[in-house]
Amino acid sequence: MEVLEHVENINQIISISNDILKKHGVFFGSTINKTLTSYLFAILFAENVLRNCSKRNT
Repeated sequence: MEVLEHVENINQIISISNDILKKHGVFFGSTINKTLTSYLFAILFAENVLRNCSKRNT
C-alpha cells in the first residue's frame, strides 16, 4: 500500500477517501520516510526480495 508518495495531490486523496468511507470508517495510509536510508532500503528490498518472490511464483 505504499502509494501515497506517488500521489500528486495528497489532500485530494484524503478528501475523496473521507467522502467514501462509512461513518466512523478508518483510512490507513503509509509511505516511506524521505531519508536516504529508507530510500536505499526500499530500493534494495524491491530489487532483491520482490524480484525473488516473482521468480518463485512463475
